[in-house]
Amino acid sequence: MTDLINDLPLPIDDETRRPVTKKLTAGEWVKENLFATKTSGVFTVLFALIFIQLFVFNITDALLQGEYKLGVVTNWLVNNEYEILRVNLRLWMVGRFPKEEVWRPVGAAWALCFTFSLTGGAMFESSRRQAIEAGTEPPESTPRDMLRRAWPMLALVGLVLILTQTIIPWVNAGVALGLLVAGRWIGQHLPEFVRSWAWWFPLVGLCSAIIMMQANSFLPLLATFVGLAVALVPKLLGPERPRLFRWAAMAGAMVASFLLASMLSGPLNDLVGDPGVGWDKWGGMMVNLLVAISGIVIAFPLGILLALGRRGSRTAPASNQTTIIGVICAVIGAIAFVVIFGTGTMVKPLGLIEFPFAAVGGAVIGGALGAALSLSRQSTTPLFWGLSVTFIEFIRGVPLITLLFFGDSMLLFFFPKGFDAPSQVTRAMIVVTAFSAAYIAEIVRGGLQAVDKGQIEAAQAVGLPFGKVQRLIVLPQALRAVIPAMVGQFISLWKDTSLLGFISLTEILKVSRAANSQPDFQGRGLQDLTFMFVALIFWVVSYTMSRESQRLEKKLRGAER
Repeated sequence: MTDLINDLPLPIDDETRRPVTKKLTAGEWVKENLFATKTSGVFTVLFALIFIQLFVFNITDALLQGEYKLGVVTNWLVNNEYEILRVNLRLWMVGRFPKEEVWRPVGAAWALCFTFSLTGGAMFESSRRQAIEAGTEPPESTPRDMLRRAWPMLALVGLVLILTQTIIPWVNAGVALGLLVAGRWIGQHLPEFVRSWAWWFPLVGLCSAIIMMQANSFLPLLATFVGLAVALVPKLLGPERPRLFRWAAMAGAMVASFLLASMLSGPLNDLVGDPGVGWDKWGGMMVNLLVAISGIVIAFPLGILLALGRRGSRTAPASNQTTIIGVICAVIGAIAFVVIFGTGTMVKPLGLIEFPFAAVGGAVIGGALGAALSLSRQSTTPLFWGLSVTFIEFIRGVPLITLLFFGDSMLLFFFPKGFDAPSQVTRAMIVVTAFSAAYIAEIVRGGLQAVDKGQIEAAQAVGLPFGKVQRLIVLPQALRAVIPAMVGQFISLWKDTSLLGFISLTEILKVSRAANSQPDFQGRGLQDLTFMFVALIFWVVSYTMSRESQRLEKKLRGAER
């Protein structure tokens, strides 16, 4: 027996499994990576000459004319006239937003920075503690890692600050940076109960930003905070309470908060005489960000519903599942309509009492769509399937620019009589959201088809209801599989916001054309500089989304293993 044990192979240490890496000197590294073959050597020399031509000195002029000048790109950067950017910087950022109301976007940016940083810190701490409890290596997040992830955004902010002419933007940026650091630290030191609700913090920040940008007082903001706080009360009631009751209580509190905010905004506008700042006064990069964010945040759940509706199923959910889906969709509808229409849009149908269209109308429409989605699955030819297919195929078959023209001129005819006409920005947001939802639905449907039907059948065999099957088994796998395509659609949507200028909205690309048409800069050939500045803004946001999606995909792939 002892001989048998001694003959067994010994376990191999992990250190011996790792490949031995030889540290190369500078010369060896250059030879191995740049001049390993004749072809690589030729390309190395070619790209070196191009780099010198663009950034060091102009080789062409030096050889032909004997003049030593800076590289093409370097010379363009050094000798350009940046006065057009300094003079029109506020126009690029906020458009024709009232100068005395600039505190609104600044405060909204502070709220978003703090709440999103708070969420990031809470989620990081939760992941770290889960890794420690599971006996695995906890994730690390050093300032160097954060700088590597955020350097494009920081570089863009630094460029904008250099172009400013006062100290106030520097102070605002410093406060925002302090809120980011403080939110991260506070999120990591929150109690476990509070950290479990980290996903609510961005919603609070988004609601605060929207109301701060539009409302004429902070009472609607206070009402929203109260409603969101009440929405957390069902968590304290304990797990013995029925799930439907807790969902209904949370949804009711949230819808009530938006309803109260909407009801307060209208009378306060009449009492104070200050209507706030509506979408019509927005411009510059704010319009691009507003339309892109609404097209992503609102269209994402709508696209998932359309994908589920188009896929169809003969499995009939339980009645309580139908109610829960309807309640969830009612909350999504209320939030979406408040984001699009604001808090002060009042409607008086048939001469009856006025009611806030955003909160009530969104909740009713969202709940009806959610219930239709659930109930339509009881039929082999579901109604919602036909509606989903018609919507998706129609929207995907028409160019976005055509839909924008349609929304700008024809969308008003679809609203009821007595309804305050939505602003031009609101109509653009509706069109872009519908356009994005149709493409997201097709992307999600591809992910749903990648999920093995055997997993769904196994989940149903053990008694899991329809809602849990979709929420715990189907959607996590489907969404994980389509992260690259989904983020690609988001990046495309962000770049498509440049089309808003064709319907007379003052987005950043139109600001560039307007700046070059000013008397002080007309005919001076500065179009390349202004368009390069706009291109830089689009590239920074697109590159950041792309890198973060790759990081998320890598993280989920590691968790899957």
